[in-house]
Amino acid sequence: MSHPSPRPPVLVQFDPKRRCAELRLCRPETANLLDQGVIAALTNALRELAGQAGLRAIVLSAEGDTFCAGIDLRWMQAGAHASPADNLRSAATLARLFKAIHDSPVPTIAKIQGDALSAGLGLVAACDIAIANDHARFRTREVRVGILPALMSPYVVQALGPRLAKYLFLTARPLSAQEALQVGLLHQICPSGELDGLVASCVDDIVQGSPASLPATKALVQTVAHRAVTDQVVAETTACIADFRARGQAQAGIACAIDGVLPPWMEDHESSR
Repeated sequence: MSHPSPRPPVLVQFDPKRRCAELRLCRPETANLLDQGVIAALTNALRELAGQAGLRAIVLSAEGDTFCAGIDLRWMQAGAHASPADNLRSAATLARLFKAIHDSPVPTIAKIQGDALSAGLGLVAACDIAIANDHARFRTREVRVGILPALMSPYVVQALGPRLAKYLFLTARPLSAQEALQVGLLHQICPSGELDGLVASCVDDIVQGSPASLPATKALVQTVAHRAVTDQVVAETTACIADFRARGQAQAGIACAIDGVLPPWMEDHESSR
């Protein structure tokens, strides 16, 4: 008697008409805890999607009542019996996942239907945009477990600033969705029944951007972030736009704007709606 194949820990769904993909955590029975298999599946999927021609948005979502409850502590506990080299390799897998999200040339949107705890908060902070229902909570608990929020720290500090990050890390107090919106961790919140529509609307706005401008704009922000406005920064950004506006796609977009017509990439989007 054959048995059904087990569900993959991460489901990848493409929407070719809207030029977006969804990565969905599919372990609601574990509150979508991250272990070696889930981390590998997410990282591999992100790397594959980064090379997809024409893809303009990636949505990171989850099944069940919890977005992600963090790392599976049983997996981490196994590190007590591992060699230092094996421990380092194990930790590096999650570090690579966060960086793959952060460095993805395709804009990333966290669609948060429930609590994002510990490494789950790291996933949210690593994404470019975060949208949640209004009952989601955000919390780190590492200090209470006796460990550090090391791997997520670059992204949480970048999103919230060092002072608020220290408050959250040291107290392990939760942020409500409203509080997370106020401090900039989230960009939008809504009642649960409206989350799908709100995320879809955000994707629709993003995919109207030119395929060349979207990754270049994301890279631009990362280049100038936290730098003083020096002559060097001014020179770099001047050279950037001087080069970019002479390219074919930019010239096509400029001509269409002057003529009052949609550029080709927006015409394709409108025809698919």
